[in-house]
Amino acid sequence: MQTTTRAAAALLALACACTPAWADAADPARLESGFARHLAQVINAYRQLQGLPGLEIAGELETLADEHSTAMATQRRLSHDGFHSRLGRTTSRLCVENVGWNYPTAEARCV
Repeated sequence: MQTTTRAAAALLALACACTPAWADAADPARLESGFARHLAQVINAYRQLQGLPGLEIAGELETLADEHSTAMATQRRLSHDGFHSRLGRTTSRLCVENVGWNYPTAEARCV
């Protein structure tokens, strides 16, 4: 259960930085934000079923995730490079990372 909770927290932190497969190039920031909110709803619905409190998207982690997502896109590979450096730039008590690619829906990320 603790692994699922950590994975859910990581997905929330990274969700807004990962462009969904259906993203519209005309306004990707708006769609990414909507995708992140939807992913948070999916994760929190699961947490509620497990008797756990909901999570909120942390702006500080969201910024770090966006930077890391951009770096991975530039390098054209998934990685955890620089994780400890990113962790050192946050005041969060918990910072985990889960990278993924090509998930068509928020629900697909949670399987």
